[in-house]
Amino acid sequence: MKYTGFKTVLLGVFAIGFFVWVMRDASERKPSDEQVSKEIQQDVMARAQASVPAFQPQTFPSRTAINEHLKETEKPGVWYVYALAATGEPIFYLVSEHRAMNLCTSITAPQRIVKKWGTSSFLMSAPSMTGVYHGGSNCNSFFVKDVTTGGIVELSGGMLTFLSSRHPLFLDTDVRRIQPQMEAKSG
Repeated sequence: MKYTGFKTVLLGVFAIGFFVWVMRDASERKPSDEQVSKEIQQDVMARAQASVPAFQPQTFPSRTAINEHLKETEKPGVWYVYALAATGEPIFYLVSEHRAMNLCTSITAPQRIVKKWGTSSFLMSAPSMTGVYHGGSNCNSFFVKDVTTGGIVELSGGMLTFLSSRHPLFLDTDVRRIQPQMEAKSG
């Protein structure tokens, strides 16, 4: 009698093992829909690659253009910054020591990672170089450094677009010269 419980447990373990073996064998015989889809996708991709192999670029013109742009921005010299209306019509231009720079461009990271509550962390706005926080969503203003006076000129984007060029463009517009304001003499 004392072996009855043992026999029941042994029979139960055997039944579970048999059930797992049958199910595993059945799943191996009939692939799932996901497996069938994966095999079809792999087969289609293999045939597509064999039929039309991917183009292997040799000259990399995009990388060349990016490098040329970076080299050009490193050179000292003047930039012609044109203000264009929403219609694309040129309004005026300035001669600057650099291309038009977005006011949201910064030397420091705009966000910082803050760790709190153990291993959890989140991003938080970092103070700008002016010592204040900026929302970062209104980045349609630019600045240039005027060649003649050395003054910094802020250009509000709004409906204007700015175009920077190393060489003067043939556009029908006038140059805007920055003039320092003279203080009135008291007397």
